[in-house]
Amino acid sequence: MISRIQWLCCPVWVLTLWGLVGCASIERLTEEGVSSFPFVDRATPSPSPTLLCLSQEPFQEAIAKANQAVQTTQKASSLEDWNLGVLYWMQAIERMQSIPPDHPKWTFAQKKVREYQQNLTVVQQQASALHPDPIFPTFNSDFVDEQLRLFLSYQIALDTPDVLIVGSSRAIQGVDPRHIQAGLARQGQPNVRVFNFGINGATAQVVDWLVRELLTTEQLPKLIIWADGVRALNSGRPDRTYEAIANSPGSEHLSQGERPRLPTPEVPSYNHCIPLQSRRPLPPWPLLFGFNPHSAWADLVRKIDANGFLPESRRFDPALYYQQFPRVAGLYDGDYQNFNLTGVQTSALQRLTQYTQAQNIPLVFVNLPLSQDYLDSTRQRFENQFQAFMQQQANRQRFIFIDLSRQWLNQNGYFADPSHLNLFGAAAISTQLLDQSAIPWQRLTEAPPTPPEVDAEPSPSPQPSPEVETTPSPTPEAETEPSPTPSPEPSPTPRPQATLPLPPD
Repeated sequence: MISRIQWLCCPVWVLTLWGLVGCASIERLTEEGVSSFPFVDRATPSPSPTLLCLSQEPFQEAIAKANQAVQTTQKASSLEDWNLGVLYWMQAIERMQSIPPDHPKWTFAQKKVREYQQNLTVVQQQASALHPDPIFPTFNSDFVDEQLRLFLSYQIALDTPDVLIVGSSRAIQGVDPRHIQAGLARQGQPNVRVFNFGINGATAQVVDWLVRELLTTEQLPKLIIWADGVRALNSGRPDRTYEAIANSPGSEHLSQGERPRLPTPEVPSYNHCIPLQSRRPLPPWPLLFGFNPHSAWADLVRKIDANGFLPESRRFDPALYYQQFPRVAGLYDGDYQNFNLTGVQTSALQRLTQYTQAQNIPLVFVNLPLSQDYLDSTRQRFENQFQAFMQQQANRQRFIFIDLSRQWLNQNGYFADPSHLNLFGAAAISTQLLDQSAIPWQRLTEAPPTPPEVDAEPSPSPQPSPEVETTPSPTPEAETEPSPTPSPEPSPTPRPQATLPLPPD
């Protein structure tokens, strides 16, 4: 069983940390100190225990951070020491992964990344003993609460992401930040941070709330990729996810100007010499990076990686899938209920585009692929209306619309179920997006101009609903390497259909 904290191991640029390796025992770590770590760089002298001095060269910075992590945890006598050790390992991994592919040390650096990941897992397990109480009011959705906690902890550890992926469960499973980061590194942009802030059941209203109301201007990225489909803009169906969020204690605190935040530790930066005695006490590791979801969500949330992505390894095989789950025709699909593209969701889209333009943030909507099995005549008719509508809105409101919905109609190996991609499809989509000339990737390494001040007015809160819309809980298994050229052959193990809900919270 993966520990409560293991899901958040932080592979920032290329690989997920959880699920890669087995964990060394905590007993060995505490009794044997440095020798407990599977891999330690002893060739480079350890920094002083009271002063951390780092060079400008990423490889040497990573080695120095790793040695500092070993030194800190070898003598750990408090939870604060373990917390600091975790952060040092995370920063060592980030520095090692920032080495570009054309650098002569790149191949060796990738090996070191894997070694550091194993060491981080050991330290995480020691630091994850506490089970913290919630540190900010709930938004009536365990998924929102935990994705927010992950985003905030990501920002503390590595700074604000340059690219933010948003959308529903189709985005969480459909766009892999690691592949975008790796692809940008191959193109000469090695230090770009990408985070997937997908929210289960998200609609245009939810995405608008996330960007305009939940995030501060300092937390906004340089580019937003909204990966989803027709469901996000259908104003005719009940939006239970947004209703629950809008009527939550968290939203009430937002309306009073109180934003969610985590305790911010003062950690020595990369390129300075800082006396360690001057840092403030670190809060417990679980307060920074842990989670404690309700049982209905525990397995799902635990499998999300440190970049917010949910890797689903199962492949969609219709012959096996419908032996276990009923075939739902488009005529009875709730996603297309009372189909209407001119209501509250369209208004949310307009607010979002106006805000992102005022903040000088390009907005890209990607209509993700669907399987041929999913696109019956009813859904096809609605999809045609949606594509024409979104292209019209993109031209009018000046955002980028990319339609990929029909490109893999007969490639079931890229899908986990009829409408959700698996990790192979997500890898391929992420690589494909890098080749889209319409997306201004070059802006990620440019100094952004200072945007004008914009007052984000909260949208009216709808009436509360007794339950939050959910999607099924997948059971993915992470691979140790991303798979940009997967085999489309289906797996014999099916996955629940997206229209089948999880048990309520």
